[in-house]
This record gives sequence, structure tokens and C-alpha cells, in this order.
Amino acid sequence: MANHCADCPASIGPTAKRCKSCAAKHKYRDPAAREKVAEGKRRSLAERPAQLAHLRAIGAETFHKMHAHMRVHGYRGNAKYVPPHRLEDYDKLRKKLGAGRALTLILEDERIKARRAKGATAPAKPPMTFEEQLARVAAGAQLVPAFKPRKTDPEFTLGGVATGMI
Repeated sequence: MANHCADCPASIGPTAKRCKSCAAKHKYRDPAAREKVAEGKRRSLAERPAQLAHLRAIGAETFHKMHAHMRVHGYRGNAKYVPPHRLEDYDKLRKKLGAGRALTLILEDERIKARRAKGATAPAKPPMTFEEQLARVAAGAQLVPAFKPRKTDPEFTLGGVATGMI
């Protein structure tokens, strides 16, 4: 019988109390524990200045490569989903409400405008009343039989290659 995590329904090994995800959350829930780990890393890097310099160099190099790539390829974050004519509105909303909420509002507004435009060009046709249907039958409209699909062919054969041709 499989054991289950103390915090979620995930299956875990026979000696574990929590799954990896819940164990990490539990371990670092306490701010003192997080600070202890951070202090250990700081102390370790302070004892090895060459390692610290190397990590900073890699970080700076990666940062500059990433920014150069973003400049070349025109990275715009969430703004890439915003229609070009709404970018100014998006920037104003982003500063007030945050990027995610601003994007949601702009896209929802665009959907509403599209629905309104579509509705203006093609008004919805109401269903015919019973009297209208009777008038059409009286004018010569005929009833057609309902579509009945035929039975499908089996997707297998009873043997051999040629039997599928029968």
C-alpha cells in the first residue's frame, strides 16, 4: 500500500512524510530557516572569493546576452498580446493595475468590441413561429425525411489481405 503525503494526496516512498514539493514548502516556511540557509550560502561564498567572482561574471554575462537578445527581437512581455492600437491604453492600465490585469482588461474590451461589430453586420434571425411554418407549407414547402446515417463498415477483417475487399 502506497503512503501519501501529509499535506497533499501525492503518493510517496515508504519512509517519507511529505512529497518533495511539500517538503520544500514546509522546510522554508519559517523565515528563520530561510535566513539560516541564505547565511550559510553567504558564508560559503565569502570563504571562496574566486567562486563568488566567477558566479558574478556568469550572471553579468547572461544578463547582457539576454538584454541584447530582447533588444534585437523586440521583446515586449505581455504587450506582445496587445493590439498595436491599444498599446498606449495598456501602458496606462499597467502602471495602475499591473501587467496581468491590464492585459485581461484590454483583451476583454477587444472581444466585446468584436462581438458588437459582428452583431451590427449580421442581425440574429429569430426562429420561425408555428404559424409562419404552416404558411410556408401551405405555399408549397415540403417536409424532408430526417437524415439517417447508414451503418458503418467494420474496421477489421476476418483474415487475410484480400478479405478486406469483400
